[in-house]
Amino acid sequence: AASSFGNLPATEAQALEANTGGSATRSLPIETAPATCPGRVARGTILVSGTAHRLCARAVLNAPSADARRAIRYAFAHLGAPYAHKGIGRDSVRPYMFDCSSFIGRAYNAAGSVIRSKTLGYSVPVYPLFSYTGAYVTHNYGDTNLVRVNASSRRPGDLIIEFNGPDPSQSGGAKGHAQLYIGGGNVVQSTPYGPGSLSVWRQHNSLKHAWYFRVRPADPNPPAALVPNTGKVFLSSAAVVGTRQRTTIKALQTALLATAFAAPALTASGADGQYQQPTVDSINLLKQSMGYPAEKLDGLLDPFSASALGFTWQTD
Repeated sequence: AASSFGNLPATEAQALEANTGGSATRSLPIETAPATCPGRVARGTILVSGTAHRLCARAVLNAPSADARRAIRYAFAHLGAPYAHKGIGRDSVRPYMFDCSSFIGRAYNAAGSVIRSKTLGYSVPVYPLFSYTGAYVTHNYGDTNLVRVNASSRRPGDLIIEFNGPDPSQSGGAKGHAQLYIGGGNVVQSTPYGPGSLSVWRQHNSLKHAWYFRVRPADPNPPAALVPNTGKVFLSSAAVVGTRQRTTIKALQTALLATAFAAPALTASGADGQYQQPTVDSINLLKQSMGYPAEKLDGLLDPFSASALGFTWQTD
């Protein structure tokens, strides 16, 4: 991931490749947030006035939701975790490592948060849907419980996404940065600068724009998943008609064939690893069953239909 404090030698696309190998087989670690703020943290990671415990406790007190409180405690518990250079190890728990985007997403995953479609009711993990700053665009959050807030309304636990350009979509590499706001003008961020680890800084926006987001509590009664989550990651770049990423598309087709949503042509051809009309028709059958409106029946897998098949969607 990128930092707002200078140029980095690697792009976030390289980070995605390093962590997934371009396949649908990577599983993310299951993490939980601690129940209390830590008494001690790694030396040199508090670059603002105040003790770690006091900063954490104050942020938790003023956070707008239980999920935000848990994400904040997760952040303070892992201060000192090394920055994942070139994205390598950004999901590691042995040892803990982060880049800016994986830290934000993993904190909210550990908090038990999900991104839920208000229209469909289905949900996906915060991370890796928002695996890099360029994923914070309307088509990913517009119909969900991840909402934009004004800078003047920000609260502890809110996300800060910095970028150049008209929106975050082109903010890979050194053109974007993600931070967790903790109140009082302070943030927790993973950056190669300063101590080179997860640490507490004064908020400092050196890119042209910053959007602020809040993860609101999701509906506690979502529809039942069609297929239990397998932990397998599906990369968004594979959801294109004509794709021949054989391993990834075969995994998708195998999942469709195991449900009632395989179109006759897919049943006849089997899992051939090609995203062609049989797969398009099958995805539309799946989306119809999930309640997608007619204009959304485009035959393309998306975060929520992927979740219904047991995949974890990753934007790449």
